Amino acid sequence: MKIQFKPFRAIRFSDQIESPADVLAPPYDVISPDEQQALYQRHDQNIVRLDFGTQYLTDTPEDNRYSRASIHLEAWLMDGTLGRDSDPSYYLYEHSYQADGQTKHLRGILGAGKLFQFEEGVVIPHENTMPGPIEDRLELTKACEANLSPIYTLFDDAEGAFFNLTEAVWARVPTTDLTTQSGDQYRLWKVSDESLISQLYHFLEQKKLLIADGHHRYTTALHFRDYCRKTTQSSDPLSDYTLMFATPLQNEGLTIYPTHRVVFDLPDFNPQVFRRRLEEFFEISLVADVTAFHAEAATRASKSIGVSIPGESTVWLLNLKPLANIRGFFPEGASDVLCGLDVSILQNIILQGILGYSLDDIRAQRRIRYLKSDQAVVDAVATGSVQAAFVLQATRLDEMRDVCLNGEKMPQKSTYFYPKLITGLVINPVSPLETAAGGL
Repeated sequence: MKIQFKPFRAIRFSDQIESPADVLAPPYDVISPDEQQALYQRHDQNIVRLDFGTQYLTDTPEDNRYSRASIHLEAWLMDGTLGRDSDPSYYLYEHSYQADGQTKHLRGILGAGKLFQFEEGVVIPHENTMPGPIEDRLELTKACEANLSPIYTLFDDAEGAFFNLTEAVWARVPTTDLTTQSGDQYRLWKVSDESLISQLYHFLEQKKLLIADGHHRYTTALHFRDYCRKTTQSSDPLSDYTLMFATPLQNEGLTIYPTHRVVFDLPDFNPQVFRRRLEEFFEISLVADVTAFHAEAATRASKSIGVSIPGESTVWLLNLKPLANIRGFFPEGASDVLCGLDVSILQNIILQGILGYSLDDIRAQRRIRYLKSDQAVVDAVATGSVQAAFVLQATRLDEMRDVCLNGEKMPQKSTYFYPKLITGLVINPVSPLETAAGGL
């Protein structure tokens, strides 16, 4: 079974928007309430009004953020704020940003990807999903019949064929070129040349797509597809596809960070007892702080975990003992690569095995919180609001690929892909009454 990654007729903001950067927004799931209101104030047509509209206590089943999103979308199409491209196209996407003291360029392609069940092995997840976000996104998709933000996917391309195929396009004047208030630059190239479209389509159909970010959006799209199939009998409808961004695993513009964990409200938690339990499985050394942990962990052959306890002046650095018997903590048949990930060791051995968390506790985020930065960990420990913090290293892309291709999943929030794809450059219509571009 092959991926079908098609060109599509995107809905895009028109030239009548004087400050195009002001109508863009981050993905809904990283927007805080304060950021949401700031985006509302930034521009009357900011995409946040569609993708993550404000909820009010007076909302009703007939008047709510989903219905208001639909009304805004229709109005903006009618008044020319938004327009739909006349010909099916791919869109090459470039985001230039700062990370780790250097300028990086994330490049890839936006298209409409055919939806496959995960077990079909064409589009492959690396994390589990939770029902709440899916219900929210499904109601929005039903109301707007559009994908407002793309799913972030990766494909293996060790030979560099993708960038060879698209080399000439990147040298052209972009269709869209804008810089945000933060200094990030976004550029978009519309690709409607039939010959290049055909080459890209046939190149991509040989690939498997690994979901880097957007598991909930992809699962939502599957639910929307099935919902539409019950009500229409269209041939190859747009609702069988979803908006995707695809880029090679070997892309030097990729950045991946870890997501740290903190635990709290554990009954009868005793740091000394906890350390003695850890010593059954781990060699423990002490480092000065979180920064020192990362420096030392980078020199170790195996994955290390940092543990910071309120009141302790040092950070514990954990490495599995060479003869530690850990297989009993993992499902039968779990691969060596999955068992060797620090995030798997943390979840299976420490959280579940030693601290007594259940998978339901972890999935529902009961007595556990996820933090994206070292400073957030330091601050949480300093306030004494947590009982322990666990500092992780970034999962490597080859580790993620190998786990995915083994048909396994990593613990939730194992990866934090940075930067997030911007919302608002392209919108993908998914009406079940319209047929997808064919002939490829």
